[in-house]
Amino acid sequence: MKNNFIYFILIAIVMGCTSNTRKETFWINSYKTECVGVAPMSCLLIKRTEDGSWENFYEKISGFEYVPGYMYKIEVEVEETEKENTPADKSIYSYKLKKVMSKEVDRKLRINDIWVGSKIGDIQIQQLEMQPRIEISVKDMSLQGTDGCNSIRASLKTLTETDVTFGAAMGTRKLCPNMEIPNAFNVALQSVNSYEIKENKLYLFDNKGKQLLQFFKID
Repeated sequence: MKNNFIYFILIAIVMGCTSNTRKETFWINSYKTECVGVAPMSCLLIKRTEDGSWENFYEKISGFEYVPGYMYKIEVEVEETEKENTPADKSIYSYKLKKVMSKEVDRKLRINDIWVGSKIGDIQIQQLEMQPRIEISVKDMSLQGTDGCNSIRASLKTLTETDVTFGAAMGTRKLCPNMEIPNAFNVALQSVNSYEIKENKLYLFDNKGKQLLQFFKID
């Protein structure tokens, strides 16, 4: 009888400490983002469904070796422990990699660079000081730089491996001796619908495939 009593006590203890586990699929972005947990840190960006929104992920995934520049689809085991058995500064969830379902180079990152404008439509920009200069950040989904006269900033409304569109450019409003290039650049930028990168050159096109802008990459 005593042995049975001890046995049931042990079973109760084990059951009280038993955690729940489940499997989930995560889509992981090709770059991390700055975030604040207990302290400032870098977070993975994950989606829990393919069509979902990116969210900061503050935890570690045991067994997962993240390499920037790649898009991942992984299966993880999620273990949930009882709150009363978890330290106050720890999450009740822990994550363990089950398998990497896909790992692909994020080709969108090719546009993430500093570009100098050399051509607007059929107009070759000869004067160095008149060349637009932009920096595109995939992480921030933004463009900033100069249109050849004024400083500008715009959002990237859409970005895929082939398509890109920009929000309205905001910036300074000074007048330069020659406004032809800056004005033409800003008009063209708003009509951009797609892009192509070849031999360190960036080509931007409208929705009919007409080339609007041409840039070259600088180190």
